[in-house]
Amino acid sequence: MTQPPSTHPDPTRRLGNYLVCAVCARPGTGHGWAPPPTWGSQPPIAWLCDDPACVQIAKDTYSMRQEQFARVDSLASGQGGEAAGAYLDEIGKSDMAELAEEEWFEFCRRMIAGYRVALTTSLANESPF
Repeated sequence: MTQPPSTHPDPTRRLGNYLVCAVCARPGTGHGWAPPPTWGSQPPIAWLCDDPACVQIAKDTYSMRQEQFARVDSLASGQGGEAAGAYLDEIGKSDMAELAEEEWFEFCRRMIAGYRVALTTSLANESPF
């Protein structure tokens, strides 16, 4: 994936900023949003994927307090776990050591996808503040 150009002097920080969408945790694409500068200071940019819903959610939740985000993130993590657990029920296995390689990857994919969906949905429902 090609990263957008940056004027930031530290390329590792630049890559870290674009690594994931601040809303859904998918790969970032260089889109970003921040409120307008005030008194000469530029607020940090929330880097995003190219989903228009993520851009809107970022605008609506930019000033969310860390405690609020931690609550939403924790709930989304639990829902990701539920999605992965449902997959284990679907294939009739409960011991992860017995999963074949393709089953393990599907388990992981469902956990991450469940987290992303839950996080995006929860953030959309939390805004505007």
